[in-house]
Amino acid sequence: MGDNEARQARRAAHAPTVLAVEMPEALFALVEDHSRRTVMYLNEAVQVGRDHAKRLHEWRRLVLYALTDALSHNYLLVRTLAA
Repeated sequence: MGDNEARQARRAAHAPTVLAVEMPEALFALVEDHSRRTVMYLNEAVQVGRDHAKRLHEWRRLVLYALTDALSHNYLLVRTLAA
């Protein structure tokens, strides 16, 4: 095996070319909905943080609820796109 052949063997295979396909309306609507809800829960976490800044226990509890909801919608978004 020559130098050139060895270099070619070490290179990763090219990813297959994906043809441009129009995005289905239902998928676009789901992505939009999950994105909107994720942002809504992140905004809620910020607002709750401001409202309960002087009560650490309440602040921590309520901010984590909002962040958990945002994370759930982020996972749903990723899974929707993967499907």
